[in-house]
Amino acid sequence: ASMVKVGVYIFARAIIDGGNIPHVIGGVGMVMALVTILYGFLMYLPQQDMKRLLAWSTITQLGWMFFGLSLSIFGSRLALEGSIAY
Repeated sequence: ASMVKVGVYIFARAIIDGGNIPHVIGGVGMVMALVTILYGFLMYLPQQDMKRLLAWSTITQLGWMFFGLSLSIFGSRLALEGSIAY
């Protein structure tokens, strides 16, 4: 679980310190986040094992965090603060 947090932290720091990031990066990040959310949800549904269920739930939640961080590239400060607080 700590590696997941480190990845989100590094992505958030890169966005905050990156300055003027092209909007293409935000668009690609949003698409990848939505794919992660959808795939994580579809794999979550048939699980019977509690460990696998929790793992797919974590992947889905990570997708939501990256979606919020990707939205912040377009100037949505609330999306950045919400994804960090989440």
